[in-house]
Amino acid sequence: AKVGAALRAAIDSEVVARDEVFLTAQLPGPLGYAATLAFVRSSVIPVLGVTQVDLLLIGSPCLGPDAPECSSAEGAARIAATWRALEELRGAGVARSIGVAGFSVGHLERLLPVVHNATGGNCSSVAV
Repeated sequence: AKVGAALRAAIDSEVVARDEVFLTAQLPGPLGYAATLAFVRSSVIPVLGVTQVDLLLIGSPCLGPDAPECSSAEGAARIAATWRALEELRGAGVARSIGVAGFSVGHLERLLPVVHNATGGNCSSVAV
């Protein structure tokens, strides 16, 4: 909420123009279709005080360390439904780009069949 308030204040006072800020929002994980739409429209966008984010990510393939979406068919379906919601939000202009974060090659391979336009990104960190 503080980031949204600061961003709104900076834009409203013309310290920065909205098109000079690249704004990324991240879902906590695969929420499913309806929950993703509701979360973005009722939480993400209003809290940030904007009409559009530049990049919207599914923040993790799992909602927790023992969550079924990491390996089960039910989990894969939830990830796919979340992705469909992101595609809808992109189509509606709520997100300019969509992608995932922390997905393994296996998660990406399971997601690929439902992707209609593979112009997203995968944000991943590797510790050595």
